[in-house]
Amino acid sequence: MQARPTDYLPGDIANLFAGGFLVGESVQFDISNLTHGTVYTPPWSVLDGSVNDLDGAVDGHIQTGWLVPQDALNTTLLVNATGLTSGLTATNTFTDAARTVTDITSTAANGTYTVGAVIPIIVTFSGGVDVTGTPQLILETGTTDAVANYSSISSNRKELTFTYTVAAGDNSPDLDYTSTAALVLNGGTIKDSADNAILTLPAPGAAGSLGANKNIVIAATSAVSVAVSPAVTEDGGTNLVYTFTRTAPTG
Repeated sequence: MQARPTDYLPGDIANLFAGGFLVGESVQFDISNLTHGTVYTPPWSVLDGSVNDLDGAVDGHIQTGWLVPQDALNTTLLVNATGLTSGLTATNTFTDAARTVTDITSTAANGTYTVGAVIPIIVTFSGGVDVTGTPQLILETGTTDAVANYSSISSNRKELTFTYTVAAGDNSPDLDYTSTAALVLNGGTIKDSADNAILTLPAPGAAGSLGANKNIVIAATSAVSVAVSPAVTEDGGTNLVYTFTRTAPTG
């Protein structure tokens, strides 16, 4: 007995697979909530190989679906399958957990970036989410923290792209966000089908963080170069002429 995948949200269709039953027999499914101590009714039966058997084969293996209810968020669910002819049983558990951040990276190449460079930052969630407004990711860039604004979401709704444009004065030897709380809603929302997603990030520098995944150097602090040239005066003295040139670093 399996649920694939093993984690669903309220409103999702859980894919249930039961095998090892008699070829051609009907199998009854029932589901209970182990966290709340409740049983979802009614149970339902699927005839092996019938139109309700989603694998379509008469082989003692049944595939069916179940609509996960709204009260199942952050709970563990138990599914039982019973062969109505053989009496054979199979059980398994699956969960209904809130979406969490699993990884932060960038599609930008490792290297040094200066003023005007645009760096996309990808925040990956454990499952699909919906986004409204313009959430932000706060980046550690020296004296003034920079902001990466939400710009797009992937087709599977798991990867959120935030865009950071390097500004004058930004500086970082290994770009990362400020803290585990650096993903902020900024008046928007990041939600699954039932509730707000959990926005806690991996600690900066830890596995799964931007700093651990990438080696992006920000060097947008203006530099001052000094050229010294001697000039001889009429009395034979020497004046030092200082030429100041303000330049931005390359990279």
